[in-house]
Amino acid sequence: MKETLLTPSQERSLHASLLLFEKALRMVDRLLADRDEIGILYFRKSNLDNQSRERVQKKIAITLVELEDFTEKLGLRPIEESLESTIMGEMSISWESLEESRSKRMRGYGELSPQAIEIIDPAIDHFARIALQLSNLSTSKLSSDTTE
Repeated sequence: MKETLLTPSQERSLHASLLLFEKALRMVDRLLADRDEIGILYFRKSNLDNQSRERVQKKIAITLVELEDFTEKLGLRPIEESLESTIMGEMSISWESLEESRSKRMRGYGELSPQAIEIIDPAIDHFARIALQLSNLSTSKLSSDTTE
């Protein structure tokens, strides 16, 4: 029987830290592979030249192999993460943030014109409803028309 090197609490703590590190490495690798991104409210741009980009990606690849070896030595096993749970969590956070963007909350930053209220509140209602629908993706049918 293989000797256990860590207590359950130590294992959970180390697993959590290494999981965050692995996710960060993979996210950086995806960002470097995707290059620049243009959104609606943001854009992401890198000033790395191709050689630097490749050097970072190589370092990430090597580190992931080292991380795998390290976790095998300690007997740390992967956990299954549900994509639906991730979507639900992200959309729940977005829904809450959108709810905080309603005109009555924004008045805390100063008076809003009636025209701004007429534009903001219906749009926030719409976007919050979509975030809630997407959050409930795994537990109910998603409305086929999310643009209502």
